[in-house]
Amino acid sequence: MKKGVIIIPGSGKYRLQPISVADVAKIILEAINEKNFLKRF
Repeated sequence: MKKGVIIIPGSGKYRLQPISVADVAKIILEAINEKNFLKRF
């Protein structure tokens, strides 16, 4: 990462954190390929 200042708008009390699209895609692919998620009810 580059060094520098990151400006956070607002009070900084916002409880959610941004998530990378690549991370979401990785989680979805892992869930699809996980044997425990292949069960049908």
